[in-house]
Amino acid sequence: MCRHLLSFLCFLIALCALVISQPGRAQDDATPTVRQLSVDIKPHKGDLDAMVERRLIRVLVPYSRTLYTVDMGKEDGLSVRTVQEFSKYVSQKLHKKGEPPITVALIATPREKLLADLNAGKGDIALGNITITPKRKKIVNFTHPVAKPFNMILVAHKDAPPLTTLDDLAGQTVYAHDATSYRAALDNLNKRFRNNHVKKVKTEGLPDNLEDEDMLDMVNAGILPYSVVDGWLFEMWRTQLPNVVAYEDPAMVLSSKDEIGWAYRRNNPQLGEFLNGFVDEVLIGQDITGILAKQIAHRIETLDNPNKEESRQRFAETVELFHTYGQNYNFNYLMLMAQGYQESRLDQKTVSPVGAIGVMQVMPATGKQMDVGDIKVIENNIHAGTKYLDHVMNVYLDDSRLDEENRALFAFAAYNAGPDRIEALRAEAKEAGLDPNKWLGHVEHIAANRVGMEPVNYVRNIYKYYVSYKLIQAQDQDRRKTVATMAR
Repeated sequence: MCRHLLSFLCFLIALCALVISQPGRAQDDATPTVRQLSVDIKPHKGDLDAMVERRLIRVLVPYSRTLYTVDMGKEDGLSVRTVQEFSKYVSQKLHKKGEPPITVALIATPREKLLADLNAGKGDIALGNITITPKRKKIVNFTHPVAKPFNMILVAHKDAPPLTTLDDLAGQTVYAHDATSYRAALDNLNKRFRNNHVKKVKTEGLPDNLEDEDMLDMVNAGILPYSVVDGWLFEMWRTQLPNVVAYEDPAMVLSSKDEIGWAYRRNNPQLGEFLNGFVDEVLIGQDITGILAKQIAHRIETLDNPNKEESRQRFAETVELFHTYGQNYNFNYLMLMAQGYQESRLDQKTVSPVGAIGVMQVMPATGKQMDVGDIKVIENNIHAGTKYLDHVMNVYLDDSRLDEENRALFAFAAYNAGPDRIEALRAEAKEAGLDPNKWLGHVEHIAANRVGMEPVNYVRNIYKYYVSYKLIQAQDQDRRKTVATMAR
């Protein structure tokens, strides 16, 4: 703890859509730009002719380590590279000599807002692994499929009970996001089980803030025994997931021949025809999607499993201290424990190379400032760490509109990157149309762009450990209930 960078001059606050620059181009170059710029956020719902007249096509994309990432202004991901190809197509088909170039602007958008923002006119195209389903086709139009059909598959930790048929899932717990095609596939399986009088699969939801890559990371660590993912996504990350077993046999897949497409508004037929031309000629005709997918797989940051015997013992030894000081300073105690696990694996003997001490990795100067006693004593260490987080929120960050969860997440971000910087990023997020009171899916995008991925990964890892602790607690409660029932 307390290893955050010293605060420095805040970055100029600018309204920006997150985009890719093409350097070295002359002012009058006809090549359409895809770059970082200020985009008019006034809603526009016109068709392709209106977009050409405005010289701007806006593409809404969700943050994802596979689809869209940004690190200190450098963007990458499958969506980024695909839109680069689309930009070239726009230039070839729509640009007329002597006219200004047409800009294709990538706008980072929380996944849950993609289709709503599209229909509200805040963007013209939405993309990002959007499965084409009958329900979604009632809301928006889709292009022709942008890649080959794929299967939805089960994934499991290598130590989870092995499966030979889907029937082996009866009575098992499978984790998946609610209100997704994953959950719908599990519900369909349970309907079949119910008709065959088979014990149903227990489905457990995961927070919307967790990406599919986060879920795969948690399966790889042994935190989740079973989950569901699109087969193409697992294939991209396969070599980074040595502890994950994928059930890819046709008899074991939950859904087959699924397809993804780019979404556009239902009253934009010109745009739809143009997009289908791009899909057919470039993405499918040249297999650009397949080529790009092989280029961009990055390492998933490896999680540790807080459910290991040694880790559970440390949890049991410290939980009451975290509960006490979390209550005293208005922090969720499981979130504090998750930070402690990220910092030291809850090991008070940990000393960092720069001299940070104990469970919360408190620097001696900070421990002295917090005035809670010797931070080499575990209770004082946890007290000092929690008190410091509260000090940061009270002195540097306006937490009046933050819920309990986000108060902790912003405290962790400030702890890692510096409080003055985080407050400036909140102001910039608001200007960019994001929620300044939400870290995950909102301010973290601005942080990645301005500061880099270190605070983003730091906070997201803590959040995953927090979710893990919640799951462990729920499992323990279920076991206690079972034991109590059997004892009656």
